[in-house]
Amino acid sequence: MLTKKMTFNKDNPKDKYYGKTLLKNNVSKMITENPNGTLILTTTQGDVYDIYNKCKDLNDINIFSQYETSLKTAIKTVNESSLKTVIIGSSGLWEGIDIKGDDLTTVIISKLPYSQVNASNNNAYFTKALINDLITFPVKTTFTNEFWSWYKNDMAITFYQGIGRLIRSKSDYGVIIFMVDATTIGYNEKTKGNASEIGTDIKWKKFFDLGSDKIQMIPSGENKNVYLANSMDELITLHKKIIGKKSKKIARKTLDI
Repeated sequence: MLTKKMTFNKDNPKDKYYGKTLLKNNVSKMITENPNGTLILTTTQGDVYDIYNKCKDLNDINIFSQYETSLKTAIKTVNESSLKTVIIGSSGLWEGIDIKGDDLTTVIISKLPYSQVNASNNNAYFTKALINDLITFPVKTTFTNEFWSWYKNDMAITFYQGIGRLIRSKSDYGVIIFMVDATTIGYNEKTKGNASEIGTDIKWKKFFDLGSDKIQMIPSGENKNVYLANSMDELITLHKKIIGKKSKKIARKTLDI
C-alpha cells in the first residue's frame, strides 16, 4: 500500500486518485520486474484502456485487455505459452478469473471498487430500503445510514474477491499492490491495525503475509502483514525482492521433495 504522502499530488492537491496516475506511469516497470504473471484490476473501462496502452508494446510478454481479448483466450494463453502473461480488466475480473501458481504472482488494484451510486442495482436497493424505512421508521435519516452501510459492504465484498484472485490455494503466493492511500482502506499507521473510524474498515485479518524486512504487523491477524511504500522505486524494489524470495523458497521445497 502507499503512504498518504506518496498519494498526494502536489500539482493538484484535490486529486483523490493520484494512485491511478502513479500506476499508469510505472506499470511497465512493475510488470517487467515480476518474473511471473500479473493481474491488474481497475474500476472503469477507460482505466483499462489507459493502462493497456501504456504497456501493450512490452517485448516477450503476453498482454491482454478485457476489452480487446476474450477471457477464454487469455486463460488459454496463460496455460500454453512459455511467456508470462498480464491481464488488465475491470468489472467481471474481480471475481471471474482463476489462475494458479507461478502463472499469477502479482495482483495490482488501482482503487477501491465502489460501484456507481446511481447504478441500477443500487437504485433498486435504494427504493426498497426507502419503502421499508417509511413503513418501519418515522425518522427518514435511518434510510441514509442503511444505504451507505450496504454500499460500503458491497465494495468490501468485491475488494475481497479481487484479493482472492491471487490466493486460490495453500500453494499460491505473491504480492498484492494497492495503489491507494492506506488510510482509505481502514489501515491506521499509528496503531498498525484497523481503524473503524477511518475509510471503509476493511478487515485485514482475513489476509496474509506480504513479506518485508521493514514489515508492519497488524495485531488482529496471525502472520498477516502490510508494507507501506513511500515511493514508487521503493515499491518496485520490494515487489521484485518478495517475488524472488518466494520463488527461491518454493524451488528449495521442490528439490527437497
